[in-house]
Amino acid sequence: MRVRVISLIIVLLLVSTTLWAGGGGQAAPGGARTPTGGSQVRESPMLAALVARNALPPLEQRLPQNPAVARRGDANAVYGGQLRLGFVGGSSPDYGWMNRANAIKQDGLGTTAELPYASVVERYEVNADATVFTFHMRRGMKWSDGHPLTTEDVRFWWEDIENNPAIRPSIDAMWRPGGVLMRLEIVDEYTFRCVFAQPYALFPWQMSLAWRGNLMFFAPAHYLKQFHIDYVPDAQFRSELAALNFTVDNWARYFIDYGNMDTSIRGPRLGRPVLTPFWITQNPSVGVWIAERNPYYFEVDEWGRQLPYIDSIRIQEASDTGMLTMMAMSGEIDYLREGVSTLDFPMLRQMEGSGAVYRGYPLVKHDAVFFYFNYGYQADPGYREIVNMREFRQALNYALPRQEIIDNLYLGMAELSDLFPSEFNVARANQLLDQIGMNRRDPEGFRLRPNGQPFRLDLEYARFNDDFPLIAEMSASNWNTLLGIRTVPREIDRALAGDRWNANEMPSRLMFIDPPVFVGNPVMWDWSVLARTSPLFTEYYNSTGQSGTAPVGDILAVYRATFNLRNSRTHQEVDRHWQEVRRVLYDSVMWIVPAQNAVAPVIYSSRLHNVNTTGFMIVSNLDMAYSFIR
Repeated sequence: MRVRVISLIIVLLLVSTTLWAGGGGQAAPGGARTPTGGSQVRESPMLAALVARNALPPLEQRLPQNPAVARRGDANAVYGGQLRLGFVGGSSPDYGWMNRANAIKQDGLGTTAELPYASVVERYEVNADATVFTFHMRRGMKWSDGHPLTTEDVRFWWEDIENNPAIRPSIDAMWRPGGVLMRLEIVDEYTFRCVFAQPYALFPWQMSLAWRGNLMFFAPAHYLKQFHIDYVPDAQFRSELAALNFTVDNWARYFIDYGNMDTSIRGPRLGRPVLTPFWITQNPSVGVWIAERNPYYFEVDEWGRQLPYIDSIRIQEASDTGMLTMMAMSGEIDYLREGVSTLDFPMLRQMEGSGAVYRGYPLVKHDAVFFYFNYGYQADPGYREIVNMREFRQALNYALPRQEIIDNLYLGMAELSDLFPSEFNVARANQLLDQIGMNRRDPEGFRLRPNGQPFRLDLEYARFNDDFPLIAEMSASNWNTLLGIRTVPREIDRALAGDRWNANEMPSRLMFIDPPVFVGNPVMWDWSVLARTSPLFTEYYNSTGQSGTAPVGDILAVYRATFNLRNSRTHQEVDRHWQEVRRVLYDSVMWIVPAQNAVAPVIYSSRLHNVNTTGFMIVSNLDMAYSFIR
């Protein structure tokens, strides 16, 4: 009873609050913003002290002529302090997510009805048929080491990184809409154009995706050229490679590792120039990294104060997620969302009442566990034929134990999906299975294929969290007992799961899906379709139906609706075609989603302020450039 009462309180809290949307007004799409109050630009005392010692140029020389203006600053913010983070695994996802600098961006989930706004760039323009995108950079903007940011950094990124086969063996499909490679035009020192052979209205949403836009367009050419084979004399380059046990044959690995061309905190070179609010400058001990504020960061708050407010971040590796939770609850780290689940709510609330040094806020998860089938599974044509029948998918969907999953796994704090029908109707499910010829059963009572052969549904999954085995077992139990569909859940290794799917060896799978993300950003939908239907259709999908093996039936209808979305010429067309996709998706029951919008806690220390406490637990709501320590 105690758990249910706590759950009810949290649900009422969520219902009574509105989705956080950030401070400040809305600029015209692609335009710039100006401060809403105050004229004196101020900075952290830490940086002011360096200026006083002539160790750093004055602030007016470090900011661009027209700084970006934050939508989420705080009039009561104070400068200083050290944010403490923890992580488990290869790197710190929290640090990577909160420390970004995209050319353009969206707050929260975004929307298909409005273009993302300019951030690193000052403004951008789109021509009438969405084939030419012109970007105007911020004059006077600098990298974290003080070197000017210019279109030379854009040219280097495109010509010497993205189009260098040693570094990028294949060019991402986002740069080849319709199979034709983008053309980059450098107009002047601060202006460049991206030119496409066909309409590409989705391009702004492509750039605003938080998890991929951070490394787009801008590479510190002045720094990276020292690691690039085309910019160092041959003898010198060979000598430098040999000293670090590299050869000319694997020079690209040297470039990636020592140029630190990803967001990992484990890169062997500290101090790589960045445009982000913070940069890693120290690795004082094993498992500990220090990131300091970027003194040349290009963004100010609404009152003209340079961001970020916090001076540094300490990032510490932990042995497991349980340890992370305990560190957060004891006040040793200031922010945690990884590894915290809905089932932790009762414990968090109970300890908060005893004067804890943290706060656990209920935020809506942007991802959900769902079932999807391999609609191009070649190892068993009979199985492929069955899963491509809409009636089969409808039957499974009708018999899904949604309410049981919501009540027991999410403590009542989740919702039925609005992307697919969510009715529970076992009688209708069995009727549909009979109609498609699965009306005969084996001696154990399990349904046979229309040709009389045995049928089995293998649900394979990697345990990304504890939701996966529980949802798999609960669903399999219903389908086995209520429908007579022999269903076998099976947990497999994470790496093996990806390899098996990519090799077209997996008949069905449980995985994460991001419903609210692709509702707000159509590029996320575009990416999800191919990744969660079948590797067999890769060429067909990437060529927008011009070549390769096409799906059939409902899946083909979903693909064609997505092609219409992809070929939009205006953001108004993007919105209209997305609504078309939603209608086809709902009717097809292409995927089976037990529940979405589940609530889980994010833990903040009591000393951390101006943090997102309502709405979605989404990357673009987690920027710590706007938070401060009192």
